[in-house]
Amino acid sequence: MKIYGVGIIGLGIMGRTMMTSMAEHDRFKVVCGWDPSAESVQSAIELQPDLNILQGAEAVITHEEADLVYIAAPPLNHKEYALRTIAEQKPVYCEKPLGVDISESRHLLAAVEDAGVANIINFNLATALSAAIVKEQLDAGRLGQVAGISINLHVPQWPRAFQVSAGWLKGRAQGGYCREVFSHWIYLTRRLLGDGILKHAETRYPADENLCETSLQAELNFGGVPVYLSGITGGAGPVGVEYTLWAEEKSFRISSGGSFQSSNGSDWSDEPIPSQEKDRKDAHRQLDAVVSVLEGDDRAMPNMVDGLAVQELVEGILSCGGN
Repeated sequence: MKIYGVGIIGLGIMGRTMMTSMAEHDRFKVVCGWDPSAESVQSAIELQPDLNILQGAEAVITHEEADLVYIAAPPLNHKEYALRTIAEQKPVYCEKPLGVDISESRHLLAAVEDAGVANIINFNLATALSAAIVKEQLDAGRLGQVAGISINLHVPQWPRAFQVSAGWLKGRAQGGYCREVFSHWIYLTRRLLGDGILKHAETRYPADENLCETSLQAELNFGGVPVYLSGITGGAGPVGVEYTLWAEEKSFRISSGGSFQSSNGSDWSDEPIPSQEKDRKDAHRQLDAVVSVLEGDDRAMPNMVDGLAVQELVEGILSCGGN
């Protein structure tokens, strides 16, 4: 049984979360990493004292024990690091969003496809059990006609408390919750219903042109189904996303907090989970799928085709706005 060596570019919160997940999986070993932040490097060493800290992204990409390169750097760096990785004929596992500039992401996708290298975009709902159950019942025709989907987000402050050290997340150039959070839910909607188009959006920004969006409303359409997004920062209340698929016979509600409910017309109730899956962590299930990609099943996880489709919708939403 092969154990895949992993090099990590970016040892911030996402990189360290992946380190923790891979340490608990028997098919991965993080062999090296790099981050320009000394604080992030120190936090990573505290998690894995034997981690080989290298002197740059290039050293991680070319490290002889790195079978897979995981890119957890800010989005503006994704193209550069991914192109170098595929030049080494190594699989690339990239955080979402794929990028910010549409033309650059199209160029990256073309290069990856020409190279024939395995590539993954880290949408965390790709292997979520709730998403799999909704898709199975939808595809089997058990839900009836889908009336629409609503996706509602609220965060009292952005970035969230655990992200404040990543200053780029509050910037308009590559941050904001539409890219960071809504990308996952747009990916899920596309997975359930097929390709989507943006019908209308209104995005509000602060007067400071360097800062990211504060609120947004958008209407999209996926396979003839209307999808409504609403996001706002500020105000007292819980942090989270509620994703509701409204259908004729049975509706589903997925919460970013972990709840998964359904309704046949009465009150929401917890959706039953298969007993054999209850104790399996989402992160372990996702890494199982990564192994499948590395071993030839290129649709076990989202790839850069999916990443570009989501990015085009997200950047379309962000382009429709003002102060």
